[in-house]
Amino acid sequence: MELKKNENRKTVVNIKIVHKCYLTAILLFPTTLGLFGQAIDLTNNPLSSKITAYGLSKSSPVLFAHFDKNVYVPNEYAWFAAYLLNTPNEHQPTVLSLLLVDDQHRKIFVRQRFMMTNGLSSGNIIIPDTLPPGNYSILLYTNLVSNGIPIDNFIQPITIKTAVSSNISASLALVDAPQAANGENRQILLMIKDKNGQPLPDAEIKFRLGDNTLPSTPVKTDKIGEYRLTIPINNITSANNLLTAEIALKSESKILQLNLPVSKNEFSVKFYPEGGNLIHGTSCSVGWEVLGTNGEPVRISGLLLKDKKIIDTVETTRYGMGKFKLIPFMDSKYELKPLGVSDQTTYPLPVILSQGPVLSVDNGIVNDSLNIRLVSKIPGKYRILVHNYQKAFFLISTDVGAAGRRLVILLKDVPRGLSEITVLDTAGRPLAERLFFAHYDQKPKTNITIDYQRYTTRQKVNLKIRVSSFNGDSTNALFSIACVQSNRLKFGKNNDIASYFYLANELGQLPLKNHYMGASSDDKAYLENVLLVKGWRRYTWQEMLQQQKTDTLAIRIVSPFEAKVTHNGKALKKPKNIMVMTDSTTNVVTTDKSGYFKLSGKDILNTSDRKVHLILNGLNTDFFVNAINGFRLIDSAAVKALPVANYADQHYTSMTDSLMIKGPDQSINLREVKIVGKKDNQIYDAPHVFAGTEENSCGDYVCRYNVLNCQNHRNESDNRPPIIGETYYTASGARVPYKGCLLVPTASSMAIEGINYPKEFYVSDYSKFKIEGPEYISTIFWKPSVYIDSKGEASLSFYTSDLTGPYSIIIQGMTTHDVFYDEKEFEIVKAR
Repeated sequence: MELKKNENRKTVVNIKIVHKCYLTAILLFPTTLGLFGQAIDLTNNPLSSKITAYGLSKSSPVLFAHFDKNVYVPNEYAWFAAYLLNTPNEHQPTVLSLLLVDDQHRKIFVRQRFMMTNGLSSGNIIIPDTLPPGNYSILLYTNLVSNGIPIDNFIQPITIKTAVSSNISASLALVDAPQAANGENRQILLMIKDKNGQPLPDAEIKFRLGDNTLPSTPVKTDKIGEYRLTIPINNITSANNLLTAEIALKSESKILQLNLPVSKNEFSVKFYPEGGNLIHGTSCSVGWEVLGTNGEPVRISGLLLKDKKIIDTVETTRYGMGKFKLIPFMDSKYELKPLGVSDQTTYPLPVILSQGPVLSVDNGIVNDSLNIRLVSKIPGKYRILVHNYQKAFFLISTDVGAAGRRLVILLKDVPRGLSEITVLDTAGRPLAERLFFAHYDQKPKTNITIDYQRYTTRQKVNLKIRVSSFNGDSTNALFSIACVQSNRLKFGKNNDIASYFYLANELGQLPLKNHYMGASSDDKAYLENVLLVKGWRRYTWQEMLQQQKTDTLAIRIVSPFEAKVTHNGKALKKPKNIMVMTDSTTNVVTTDKSGYFKLSGKDILNTSDRKVHLILNGLNTDFFVNAINGFRLIDSAAVKALPVANYADQHYTSMTDSLMIKGPDQSINLREVKIVGKKDNQIYDAPHVFAGTEENSCGDYVCRYNVLNCQNHRNESDNRPPIIGETYYTASGARVPYKGCLLVPTASSMAIEGINYPKEFYVSDYSKFKIEGPEYISTIFWKPSVYIDSKGEASLSFYTSDLTGPYSIIIQGMTTHDVFYDEKEFEIVKAR
């Protein structure tokens, strides 16, 4: 990766893994006397050229976004910083698109664009106050497109909870056990009560199983506020097992969802012999993975059977993965029978081949060297290739027999991350393959220090962050930082830049775990299993061999806005002028003679939630601007490609009103509803009063503390419109004069979506402002671009809010050669 600072300390980023292709030192230790291996020069080697060409055609930038948290309430900000890693030099995106999408119906609720410069972008959106609580995804992609589809995308799953108290509570639960239905049906019980715990009869309910209404007409709760639903088991399939209950009672409504188990024991059991194949009479390790109906890992024990006789007892971890040793023979049948299930289902192991090499490694998680062993019952000559499907690092030819051969590969010129060992025959055909992670422990060193481990409310926090290379040398570094209430970080929805770049981006969805790339033995054991059961999802050897040098990824950069002016529906015959008005500038662009024109991101840079206006100067209503909106089509393609909801959001036994957040321990007004909290460690956030907000036609306002567009006091009743020429505080604490906003005429004009520039996060400074009343803020600090100084340090400060409980500081960013992630937790208690 490359990270440089120019003279103005702006970041010029070209983040690219640099692959060197020198011959790597190899030490061979034959277990019996034999010939040493011979290194093959890769210069102008056809196989090396194929891999390089394949890498050029398949490689694409890696987009990652750091969000301040993943649990939000309506009408609050979501802040993000985006990093585009491994961007081709010839393709530099200028626009980042953001979509907020409902996980169930794939409906887009928020659509915004942001500027991206040198691979970096940042911004924020407001969670609409009309959204019902539930699971959503924030999808980001740049304007680099191939065949109408973004070549890079990033998905941040979030949960939206409600801060509005309800007069009703409801629960949806299986009456029968998840493992065993009652006869041929599933029994589901819905119970509805009022806020005092009294049953609510006659509440109208609409049930849906997947997209099917069930029953065909709405039903009502009985006298004790219950309704029992019966669903035939055969109607519940893995593609159609989400039960939705829509409840309506007087002026209130509520939606509950429950994922129903599909059958008693519907598992996906897969086996992964190390190297790829089971070979007759040759010992090998076999990885296995067990997943449930919705892709969730299953911890299970099983009996390994040979010709119906037990030869071993095996088990998976809580991550649904495990491994065992086996010497297979072709004249026998091998199966695995899960324990603790009622039926006699068994799962056959893969077909056993009569001959071939068996490849194994001592450890797949390594630093500077890799120990491998190659065995072949029938002696032969093989070639061992180390590569990553983008670059070939070395190729060696060696003789291997039944006694086997051990090799120690020095990884000096292999980059940090995932690479592959492929064993080939003399004709270049692949026979075995194994994934490994090089230089695992050689990551940037980070350290977050704070004044105390416990703070009181409205107390200043001083923190210092140090970043260095893995060997302690100084390095350039840029990072984003968030300090948020810890219970706004839901397990299973967190993303960190290191594990995403090195693992999830290459291997797809991983079994949920905290600290994917930790240093503990448990962390490394987890990754060893991942490397054994997960292959390269985006790369195949056969496809690589068919690669031509001319096969490259066809990338185009989509313009932020394109349009064509017509007159009475026909093309123009001479150029026309178009006035482009943002909230701060007015420019004129000229069409070509046919009426076509396009605008850059800088032309339409604007405040979020405001339109850019195009005015046809001096032209009558017979002239029209016809937008060529490529982004809308790309949005649709991107949403269609969204994966199914993460299994962490699945509920298999019951679902209650878990999407209601706890209020703070002082009652506050939220619309006309009063919320009274009970304990510390609540989830809450401003704003909390919505009546009578005062703002001007541009949406600008000043809060009671004279702050322009204050994020902490949006929609409050005593806000007032700003006055041109008056001086106000900004989010950064500076005082600036208000210059007003442009009022746009409506005749002969067109309003379009602009490219948003990021707002600055407002940090409450209680030493400067004596703020009366509680400040319930869950994100108390956010900064998207922080540089370390020449000493490798960055010093920052902010204040705690009135919300108590654990808080997390999270940093994510990049150094000159790598990416990094770190976190630290502290506690806020009430001031005495």
